[in-house]
Amino acid sequence: MKALKRLTALTVAVILAFSSCLLAVAAVEDAPIDPDKLTDLAGPANEDPVFDLDIEVPTCYKPGETITVGITVKNIVIDPGITTVEFSFYYDNTKLVLANDLNEDDENAVLCVTKTPNDNVWENLSRVKHTFDDEEYLATPLNDGKVILALCTVSTSSRNYAKEDGSLAFELLFNVNDDATGDLGFYIDNTSIEGLVNTADNFIYITGNGDTAVLPEHAGSEWVNVEGYPCHDTKQTLSCDACGELIDERTVAPLQDHTPGAEADCVNDQTCTVCGEVLAEALGHTPGAEADCVNDQTCTVCGEVLAEALGHTPGAAATCTEDQTCTVCGEVLAEKLGHTPGAAATCTEDQTCTVCGEVLKEALGHTPGAEADCTNDQTCTVCGEVLNEKLGHTPGAEADCVNDQTCTVCGEVLAEALGHTPGAAATCTEDQTCTVCGEVLAEKLGHTPGAAATCTE
Repeated sequence: MKALKRLTALTVAVILAFSSCLLAVAAVEDAPIDPDKLTDLAGPANEDPVFDLDIEVPTCYKPGETITVGITVKNIVIDPGITTVEFSFYYDNTKLVLANDLNEDDENAVLCVTKTPNDNVWENLSRVKHTFDDEEYLATPLNDGKVILALCTVSTSSRNYAKEDGSLAFELLFNVNDDATGDLGFYIDNTSIEGLVNTADNFIYITGNGDTAVLPEHAGSEWVNVEGYPCHDTKQTLSCDACGELIDERTVAPLQDHTPGAEADCVNDQTCTVCGEVLAEALGHTPGAEADCVNDQTCTVCGEVLAEALGHTPGAAATCTEDQTCTVCGEVLAEKLGHTPGAAATCTEDQTCTVCGEVLKEALGHTPGAEADCTNDQTCTVCGEVLNEKLGHTPGAEADCVNDQTCTVCGEVLAEALGHTPGAAATCTEDQTCTVCGEVLAEKLGHTPGAAATCTE
């Protein structure tokens, strides 16, 4: 048994049809396994396999820790199933030590975890009896020098078969040497794989294919900047290439000087194009002339508006004759409106603006007609207004019996002649005269001789 514990090729057989079976380790030379040559070491795949062996390793390993390597029988395609599987499993004994207790006297040795074919329940075979009582049997090499190490099954029936994928899974424990480095290689020798189907009638020998696995060291190959920039002190971390776990961290001095960006101007700092640090602060604006009503105050360097134009301060609203102007700068904001002419000027009325009342055209004045006389006014020939009233008559001598009273200016009869007022009728000797003016109205008649005079008459 002392010789067995130095071996690095582990040959495994599982006999599901019985209550116990054997497992042992075959002797090979102590030599590292090259992870790059695992496919060549495992040998060519077997033709027409009816099962596969799958090696499962952790994501990575750390020196000095204990790791678990799983071996699963899967892809079983034969009916009624497999009763025995035998294979050689190789690992690097220069870096690993098998931690499973292979002491045949220890009834509590643990080698694997399996799933019972009947109820599909995983069980930890915590009490496994390794029987090495038959010294002669142990001395008899099986399968070209390989010796089988036995395990108890969990079956109580007379015959069981592994049928489901993953129905049998071994877990081998290894202690990693403290000085182990680099990748660890594992492989199952395809030429060593055999299986057995133990039917009621006979034994059927079958074959399957093995597997290879590489277990990388828990190590990182590249420091990664996690904060900072190459032109500053920079925090770096080193993580495992396989699992991503943080391994170490450090701070490194700046790797380069700042890379200046565009020159600082009025509003923009000059910064480092790599880290963004301000190398030169913004210069600030150079104010131009103060803002007025219409002009912004701008920077004389960059032209940026520093204070917007104040806008005009409107004065009194525009009138007919006056513009509206800014009370600050005097600029015309609204031109004068101009007059709105009212009715045209007449002889006596001005024409004015209907808005402001300003005289736009003075009254034209009258155009006199003919001079006023005794009976006619003098009027305006345009509007007919009386300019000079008629003068009235200038009466002449009072009307008498035969003469009208007339106007001494125009001769118009003002009062007709009164006519005579006849006096006593004319007689033989007296004229009839006007009692007013004495004018003879009828001459005296003269006598009308009567009978010739007589002597006495």
